Parts: sequence; structure tokens; C-alpha cells
Amino acid sequence: MGWDVACDLGGAFLDVVAVGEGRRIVKRARGAASLPELLLAALEDLRIVPESVRRVRLSSTLAANALLHGTAAPVALVATAGFTDVPDLGRQSRRDPDADPPPPPTPPFLSPRDWRVALRGRIDAAGAEVEPLHLDDLAPLLRLPPGTPVAICLLFAHRNPAQERAAAQWIAQRRPDLPLSLSHLVDPAPREFERMLATLADAALRPLLRQHALPPDLPEPWLMQAEGGLAPLAEARPLGLVAAGPAAGALAVAALVPAGPAIGLDIGSVTADCSLHRDGTPLRARQLQLGEMALRGATLDLESLPLAPPAILAEQVRRLAWRRGIDPRAASLVIGGGGGPAMAEALAAALAPRALIVPPDAAVLAATGLHRAPALAVQREACDLALTALDQLDRPDAALEAQLIGWGAQAPWVTHELDLAPSPRAEPLAIAWHAATDTPETLLACYRQAAEAQRGAAPAGPPRILARRSMARGALP
Repeated sequence: MGWDVACDLGGAFLDVVAVGEGRRIVKRARGAASLPELLLAALEDLRIVPESVRRVRLSSTLAANALLHGTAAPVALVATAGFTDVPDLGRQSRRDPDADPPPPPTPPFLSPRDWRVALRGRIDAAGAEVEPLHLDDLAPLLRLPPGTPVAICLLFAHRNPAQERAAAQWIAQRRPDLPLSLSHLVDPAPREFERMLATLADAALRPLLRQHALPPDLPEPWLMQAEGGLAPLAEARPLGLVAAGPAAGALAVAALVPAGPAIGLDIGSVTADCSLHRDGTPLRARQLQLGEMALRGATLDLESLPLAPPAILAEQVRRLAWRRGIDPRAASLVIGGGGGPAMAEALAAALAPRALIVPPDAAVLAATGLHRAPALAVQREACDLALTALDQLDRPDAALEAQLIGWGAQAPWVTHELDLAPSPRAEPLAIAWHAATDTPETLLACYRQAAEAQRGAAPAGPPRILARRSMARGALP
């Protein structure tokens, strides 16, 4: 049978839950050891030989820490000529009015100005090529140090990725050692700064994937993604690693409260990760706040709070819950993490939840959640269609199912959702799309109901379809 080993690397500890011939748990201080070294030491503590391990599931803080502390790899940026200053300009919004000077929208380490390349060529807002590429503009990339990650983010690439693909092909033929992140694959959505920042972060984290590689006597690991599922190391999205640990903890909370609203708190040595749930399903969000950076991308609805006295922490949790339409007094409160049980009574007194749940293995909540994570493959497609043009959307069900079966997952199933908004410039709402039964009329009703619930009012006219996301999940036995 062999062992299925789940490992969550937090700020101070490695938590391991192994399932096979029974269930074994260990919590080991992180220290200065690498992830592979820590895992081998933990397996020795559990009296498990590496040859008997058939699967390893990983979540870690490596990606989040690399971005927060500026240790991620600096990135060379390829942008449309005239747009290489987008990382510095952002949206010209001042998040902290008291900061003087205001923090830059993109951390300087992430995008060195000397490593930005202006590429002539243009795609317009409708996706048509109005100026051909001048690929010779990419020549400065040939002088980059070996292994430098490159982010390619061209104007309106989410509408037509042909120029990004051509630039990537030119670079790969001449410098195959440079890992590439393409914006139409990382974040196929409008708004150039948000797409560029997400692509820069993805590129910066791409070399970090190597730190998740394990010794040859262990199987290739499955990495937790922020969307709530696992992918093999070779297929994992670097940006999806940023909230891997909190996402795993959220899955454990969801399993403990299958009905009604729930609030999860995974309290570690540095932060308290908060997740929100309805009827056994974690809520989802469109971006992840990491320090000063708002990284756009599909993720479970997670928030990392600085550790504080119970009364202050409870107030932060209360505000988050009310913002998502959850009354803490009507919710079940699930508390885990190494510091969770000690704070549970005081937090429950401050929040007055309907029920308080402290699971027996609270200290390894995220590692427990990893065992409940399915295999997950995601495909995204940007568009701009009238709701009545629903039949023009692709449904990649067979391709996604085949991908999961190729990974070894069982009984895959595919779900779809659409981003709907009154116009391409408006903030969309994600609406579930049941392709076999939904019509434009039923989707319109769902959109208006969601808009009234989340924003207080629904726009008068029909929305447009701005994106389609398809997600395939499969069980890992």
C-alpha cells in the first residue's frame, strides 16, 4: 500500500501527517534546513523509510516569504514599447495616505529597470494586430545571466496572445535556459498593471519550484495551489504557491463544517490565516493580498492577519466575515494551528459563534487538509461576448479530464464559471455555469442575484461575458 505523506512547511515548523499503515503525525522545528532535509528527518522520526512512500503532498511558505522579504528572483520584463513604466506607475492609487513617500506599486527588486525591454508591435483592444513585432528588439535578453526568469506582458495579450507566443518562441530558440512566464497564461484578463504584476510575480517564483524537488528515492511531490487543489511539481503554477498553506487549512475547515457558515482560523507562529465557508465550501476570491501587493488570480478567500491579542484578532475576523456577508454569531468557528488551542476560549468569547470546534489534531490543520485536496487542473479563456452568445464558448471537458487521468487522478469532474460584468472596464462577478442546462436567461438571473447580495444592487442592462474558467478535479486515492 505505501504511505501518503502530507507536509506543510510554515514559518517555524514542518508539520507532517502520514497515512498508510495507520496514521502518524510529527511536528518538527524548521531551523535552517532545506525542505528536502526537513522531510527526510521527519520521515525518520515517523519510522518511515523513503522507499515505502508512494505520494508526497506539499504546501509551504517559501513562495510567500520570497515575495514578502525580497528574496525572489529579479525578473526581466518584456513589455510593449511605451509601457515599460507600468510597474512603476501602477494605477496611481495611494493605498496608505500617511506613507511618505508612498510605497511603489511594484517592489523594486521584482523588476529592475535595466532589465526591461521595450518591444515594438501592437495588438489593439479588439485583438487585431495593428503593428507587427520587431523581434530584434529582444536582443538585450541574450546578455542576461543564465537562468534569469523573463516575464512577457504585451498590450491586450489576453485578447490575442499571438505576439506573446512569437516573442516567447524567439527567446526559447536563442536562450532556452531562461524560464518564461507569459501574461495570457498567467492572468488572461484586462487591466495591464494587474496582469503585469501577476506575471512578474509568477516569473520571480518560477526558479523557486526547484526548492520543492525531493531526493530521488521519494516520488515527485504534488504541490498545493491557492485555488484549493494539487498539481504535480512539473505542472504547478508558481503564483498558485503563494497561499498554499492557508488553502490547505481551509480544506480541513470545510470538511469539519459541512453545513451552514463557518470561519476558520489557523494560528501559527507568525500569522493567523482566516478562511470563510458556506455549506462545506470555502469562499473564493479574485486576488490575494500579500503585504503591499495585490496579486490577481483565482484563489480561495484567504486573509493572513498579524498575530494580536484575542480581542484585536477577533475584531479583524469579525470585519472580514461581515464583509463577506457572514454573521460570526451564526457561524461555526474552527480553530487550529500550533497557537490555536491556547487562544480558542478567548476568541470564542469575543466572537460568540454558534459553535466552537478545536479538532484533535489542531496543530497540524493544514497538513490534515492536504489529505483532502483533490488533483486540480484549470483552464482560462478571456473573451468579450454578449450573454446571448453563450454557445460560442469552448468547453474543454474532455481535455481537462484526460489531463487529470494522465496525472493518475480518479473519476475527474469538470465545473465551469463565467466572469460577467456590464462592460470590460467593470469589475466582474464569477457565476457558476452549468453548460448543459443554463441559458442566457438563467445566467442573467444568477448574476443579478449575486450582484444584489454582494454589492447591494444589480446593473439595469445585461452583463457581458469577459472570461470562462474551467476546473477539473479528481480524487487521489
